[in-house]
Amino acid sequence: YIPMGQLVDIAKEQERISKELDKARKNLASLNGKLSNENFTSRAPEAVVNAEREKARKAADLIAAREESLAALKALYDSSAKNLSMRGNAGRGRLPGRGFLPVLLCRGQSGPLPMAAQEPVRPRPPGR
Repeated sequence: YIPMGQLVDIAKEQERISKELDKARKNLASLNGKLSNENFTSRAPEAVVNAEREKARKAADLIAAREESLAALKALYDSSAKNLSMRGNAGRGRLPGRGFLPVLLCRGQSGPLPMAAQEPVRPRPPGR
């Protein structure tokens, strides 16, 4: 477990993933437009058409992974905000530094990392 509130600016990470998602959607729309063009599919060599279909499949997979990452990050932010409001820290704009949350995202990965167990935030033991 990593203290996410101290390492990741969730709002910036959401913005970064949203930009990547928009870029991937535009790329997929472009590829689908090319593949739906009868002139392209009938005149281009079969290998080129198959390569474009593979690019479209990879773009669709990337979109699905980014949407999943964005949803996981939003859920993380929502649960952290709820924990803040229950502790009386609402409005400070940061995650609690005392809780440890499972790592959900890693820069450069195509989606959320697998988690061994999805446990709630663990409070610190008394006396620390």
